Amino acid sequence: MINEKKEQLKKYFGWTEPRWSEPPEIIPVNSIIRQIIQMLDNHFIFCTFNESTKERNDSNDLFSSSRYLWKILTNHYLIDQSLHIRRLTDEKNRKYKSASLMHFLEKGLGLDDTEIEILKQKLEIDEIKKYRNFVDQHVAHADLDAPKVSHVIEEIEKCHKSIIEVFQEIGLKFFNQNMSYCLTTKLKKQQILKNADKPFLAQ
Repeated sequence: MINEKKEQLKKYFGWTEPRWSEPPEIIPVNSIIRQIIQMLDNHFIFCTFNESTKERNDSNDLFSSSRYLWKILTNHYLIDQSLHIRRLTDEKNRKYKSASLMHFLEKGLGLDDTEIEILKQKLEIDEIKKYRNFVDQHVAHADLDAPKVSHVIEEIEKCHKSIIEVFQEIGLKFFNQNMSYCLTTKLKKQQILKNADKPFLAQ
């Protein structure tokens, strides 16, 4: 029974064998690991273009010379990151639970209650609560009384840090793996900028 439960948790987590050299596409789509990879990759892509606009003075060659295009891209980035943060830290009881680190902890890891509670607290920092509320009040719904929310990339990165710390702890204590494959993006800035369709983006 114990081995069967552990295999189920492996699938839920997205871990099957320690073959971290393989491409992320083979990792189950609805798994915790795949969500973390997508979250970090999308963050890296946005920040790469965002930084490139600050390094150039010629607005005709900028990624975001169109303020309308930049507004759409920025909004998409914020929604994308907020959704990943919410999914990975979701704690609400529902019939179909998301692949969440919080739900994973609730399933039991062979850790004592104190250790599990410490990990849960890392998923309940103020920044994570802020972006979970943003999804509930502004993305999934348009609550009339929802307060206006300002977003800061540093706050999103702080959410990433807590999520990754819990992810790493679970990997070490439950799978005896450091999960290093998922902790940093494999994308390269030069490759992203080289492949950007700048003539279109700069119109």
